[in-house]
Amino acid sequence: MIPPNDVLSGYRVFSRRFIKSFPVLSGGFEIETELTIHALQLGLVIDEIPTPYSARPTGSVSKLNTWRDGFRILLTIFNLYRAERPLAFYTGVGAAAAVASIALAIPIVVTYLETGLVPRLPTAVLATGLMLSALLCAWPWVSSSTR
Repeated sequence: MIPPNDVLSGYRVFSRRFIKSFPVLSGGFEIETELTIHALQLGLVIDEIPTPYSARPTGSVSKLNTWRDGFRILLTIFNLYRAERPLAFYTGVGAAAAVASIALAIPIVVTYLETGLVPRLPTAVLATGLMLSALLCAWPWVSSSTR
């Protein structure tokens, strides 16, 4: 199923199946994102009819705030992804933390092998913390697969 081009505007018609299964989690501008993602998850038909846009009438003011509302929509997508696909989410977070840890640790290890000293202790602690975080992100998935 192809997602619509514009998920933030338009007239929406819902089936009874959709309404009964839709968990309303947000109350603001980000509800359109939730509606679209839920419809795509259910595999429902989404039809898009082009709507002509015109200039805003003189003297009217938009209630939208580009940065605030955009951040809310991204946060909604982030939270839905974390809730619906936790394995993929935490695997990605763990992989990013592991890569960052290795990238920070390589120069420290090279310096240690050359001089026998660790001149950047805070960076070494950060690299260790990031690797521990990466392992903690992977731990529930590793331990549950071995049971």
